[in-house]
Amino acid sequence: MPVRLMTVWLCVLLAAPFAAGQSDRVNIAGLKPADLESYVEVLEKRGAAPIDYLVRKARKFDVVMVGEVHAVRENCRLVADAIGPLYHKAGVRQLATEFLRSRNTERVNKLVTGAKWDDAKAVDIQRDGPWPTWGYREYLDILKSVWQLNRALPGGAERFRVAGLDSDWTQHQLWFEEMDRRKRFEIRLAREKNMVAVMERAAFEPRRKTIVHVGYSHSILCHGLRLGTVLYKKYPGRMFQVALHQSVPAGRRKVSRLTKFLETVLAARDCRPVGFDVMGTLFGNLHDDKALWARARPGYRFSDMAQGYIFLAPLDGLHRVTWVKGFITPDTFKKALPVAERVGYVKRGTCPDAETLDRKLAEWFDGRVDEKKL
Repeated sequence: MPVRLMTVWLCVLLAAPFAAGQSDRVNIAGLKPADLESYVEVLEKRGAAPIDYLVRKARKFDVVMVGEVHAVRENCRLVADAIGPLYHKAGVRQLATEFLRSRNTERVNKLVTGAKWDDAKAVDIQRDGPWPTWGYREYLDILKSVWQLNRALPGGAERFRVAGLDSDWTQHQLWFEEMDRRKRFEIRLAREKNMVAVMERAAFEPRRKTIVHVGYSHSILCHGLRLGTVLYKKYPGRMFQVALHQSVPAGRRKVSRLTKFLETVLAARDCRPVGFDVMGTLFGNLHDDKALWARARPGYRFSDMAQGYIFLAPLDGLHRVTWVKGFITPDTFKKALPVAERVGYVKRGTCPDAETLDRKLAEWFDGRVDEKKL
């Protein structure tokens, strides 16, 4: 399910309000140009460079959960570049990632603690995931960053671990196999429960400081069944959630006033990358009654979406990830093709074999992100 539709689906299904009352909400439609200065001031006084912001939060909390829009090059590079500073400056010892199955945790830890980087093994591990078209170089670069950190550590130092969060479902199964709505919901729920179980076992119970890298919808704090909400409620004060810059949808593929306002504030600072608190600041009270969120949950505020926020670049300055050439094989072609056609990576009927599909996917990802799909 696309991120924008998933966001609405999860909030309609079971919203669980936790933020302050609605009386202090600020409708963006009522803001005037003169109000902009107050928001810029928040960033100047309380904002920090993105990696410094993550380090600051990791020092205070056991778990920092980063919610991304998928397949954005800059998002992955942030996580990769933050691994070393998080280890050395905040005591973080683990990356928990949606982009690996939990059954591959042992395999990936052998990879990131090995004497040499084995790119072929890394690709094999990524290929053994739920998404048959997840041939994205920048996600592999995150694992390589972990390996580089571990190789540079002295002999007796604790190694940085990786924990896979996802379960044994497949995108092809969910989209193309015959099943009723209840069965599809059960598959999604099982994913979420598996993620929670892994986090409890690998991070919360041993009190191992962990950076979590997941899709934004898993990090959400306003839904009783999602990973972020379950952990936030069960382990109060131990987790902090950060959303990476994205397009908050306004319906019909339009960018919301909230997103436009954020980009206006950030442009007033020359679009310098910044991490900042949403909850507990002026930003937290922002409300956009035209956003899809407002239709699902009329009383929502920005702080219901994110505790913290990281801006790396404007939407039109973000890039797609890089395709790993050769990721599609004859063995994976049959399931990868219908997925690629459905999401619009390739036109139907244009890829007769694995080689053609692989080449066309490389061409599609060689470009900028479409901001309307974020």
